Amino acid sequence: MTGKHPPITGGRTLADEMRDDLAQCEDRVVQIGAGADGLALLRLIDRVADELERLEARGVDLRAERARLEHVLGQLERRKRKLVAEMGGALAAGRPAEARWWWHLDERVAADRRRSLKRVATVTLAGLVLLALVYVLYDRFIAPPPHIRQASAHYFDGEQTASEGDLPGAIEQFEAAVTLDPERSEAYVWLGVLYEATGDVDRAEINFERARAFLKDDDGGETYFLFQRGALYLAFDDIDAAEQDAMTAIEAAPDRPEGFFLLGNVAERVGDLQMAAAAFQQTAALAEAAGEDALRATALMRFATLSEMLMTMPEQKD
Repeated sequence: MTGKHPPITGGRTLADEMRDDLAQCEDRVVQIGAGADGLALLRLIDRVADELERLEARGVDLRAERARLEHVLGQLERRKRKLVAEMGGALAAGRPAEARWWWHLDERVAADRRRSLKRVATVTLAGLVLLALVYVLYDRFIAPPPHIRQASAHYFDGEQTASEGDLPGAIEQFEAAVTLDPERSEAYVWLGVLYEATGDVDRAEINFERARAFLKDDDGGETYFLFQRGALYLAFDDIDAAEQDAMTAIEAAPDRPEGFFLLGNVAERVGDLQMAAAAFQQTAALAEAAGEDALRATALMRFATLSEMLMTMPEQKD
C-alpha cells in the first residue's frame, strides 16, 4: 500500500512540488503573446510530465493533475503560432535530442501553414477561373485603363505567391498593385496580414488603417474590413485573431451577416459544429434581410451540411 503514496521530501510530497510546477505552467501558458519565456515554459512542462509519469507508475492517483496538464497542452496548441513567433530560433536551438511534441511546435506551425496555404491556393484557383471570365468580359466591353489591368495582374499574382508560401514575394506583388491602383482596399488588407505574418507590425497597422479609410464611407464598411481580415487570418491559421474579428464585427453591426459568417467558419475550423450551424443559420437570415442572395445561398448550404452531420453524430453522454 505504501507504494501508492508519493514520496515525502522535507514535509512536502513530490506530488505537491509537481502541483506547484503545474500551477506555474497554467500561469505561463496564458502569457504567450505577451513576452512569455518560451524555453522556461517548455522545460517546466517537461518536468511536470516526467513527475506525473513517475508518480503514476508508483500508483498515485493523479487524474485531476493529468487533466490539468492536458488543458495546458491544449492551450499551448492553440497558441503555438504566437509562441513560435516569440521564440524565433530559440525553439530549435533549445530543443532536446529526445523531445516531446511540444518541442516541435515550429514544425507543427509550418505544417499548418502549408495546409492553410493549400486551401488559399484552392480558393484562389477557383476565384481565378471566375475572375478570368469576368476579366475577359470587362476587357472586351469596358476596356479599363492599362494601369488598372496591371494592378489586377499583380493582385492575382500576390494571391498565388502567398499560396505558395512566399510571403515576401506576395508583399512585393500587393505593393505593386496598390502603387498602380491605390484605392483597392482588399489589397491593403492582404498587405496588413502579410506584414503581420512576417513580423512587421507597424507596416501591418498602416495598411489596415488604409483599408479602413477607403471603406469608411461604405455601408457596413468596418464590418466588411473585419470580415476580409478575419478570413485571411483564418486562412493562415490564426484562429484567435479570426475569432476576435468575427466577434468585433458582430458587436459593431449585429444586423449585418458578415460577422456571423466569419464566426461560422471559425467555429467549424475548431470543430464546434453546433455553433457553426447556428452562425450560418443567422447569416442566412440576415443576408436575406439585406438582399444579399449569394451569401444567403452559401450560408444555407453550409447550415444544411452541418445539420446533416450533427444528426448522424453519436449523442454525447455525460
